[in-house]
Amino acid sequence: MNKTRKKQILSLITSMTLLSGIILPCSSTALAAERQNPVSYGDQAPDGNPATTESGSYLENTSVLSSTAIAQGKTVKVWLSSKNSTGTAYYDVYYKKANKTDWLKAAENISKEFVKIKPSVATDYIIRVDAKDSSGNISTSELPLHVASPLNNTSYLSSENIYLGDSIKVFCRSEGGVGQTEYAVYYKRSSKTDWIKGKDYSTSDTVFIRPKVAAAYDIRIRARDESGEVKAVTLTLQVKNTSDLQNRTELSAKSIAKGDSVTISNAAAGGKNNIQFAAYYKQENSD
Repeated sequence: MNKTRKKQILSLITSMTLLSGIILPCSSTALAAERQNPVSYGDQAPDGNPATTESGSYLENTSVLSSTAIAQGKTVKVWLSSKNSTGTAYYDVYYKKANKTDWLKAAENISKEFVKIKPSVATDYIIRVDAKDSSGNISTSELPLHVASPLNNTSYLSSENIYLGDSIKVFCRSEGGVGQTEYAVYYKRSSKTDWIKGKDYSTSDTVFIRPKVAAAYDIRIRARDESGEVKAVTLTLQVKNTSDLQNRTELSAKSIAKGDSVTISNAAAGGKNNIQFAAYYKQENSD
């Protein structure tokens, strides 16, 4: 091969460039045009990185839930949004139990602002949102959701009957609900309409109330969870009058013969609660 032919071949090789395994002609004008108009490769570029839009920015799925925890029977809103889309973005929405593999379709190819989902079981869920644009870019977001069993107020009183001057203990209790539960307690005479505050909302779960009048009382306990759900129960308390304790114990006889027995009949009036008795005896004129 002559020298002139070798120079022509070397010149041709120099003017070629390797791009994605393909040898293409290269020029400064072509490179400049490529930098100004990057190519979109769908949801993943050849280098393994997320795809870019025509503007050179990544399609970003910014969808969120209205709440990360709800009670069973309630609805959660999936707010659909994204950034850097080419044209109008469209969304597919799916959900499933966290411990399952099968997805349920909530919406497909929509451009609405939000979608509502009402899970049927109290457990953990995952909600998946696929954001898509006109260039074929896809950005997926998986959002966790906890569904709690419904709030149930199980509060109770230490007793349904007390004597005037005594205190009643209110046990504030609940089951289910979203997050931490707070309690508020109110009471009133059953014949009245105005409620008296025993305690405002707090996580404290016991309170003592001492009624001032012997009468029937209504005691209302309100349980409120972190979602704002409120369940109330109203319990009835009877407050009784008391009087001074009177010992009305009697003997079967005031005198008996030596060797005979006497019967002690225990009796009392007034007082409160259970009355107990004790008996003692001694010889008269003895210490």
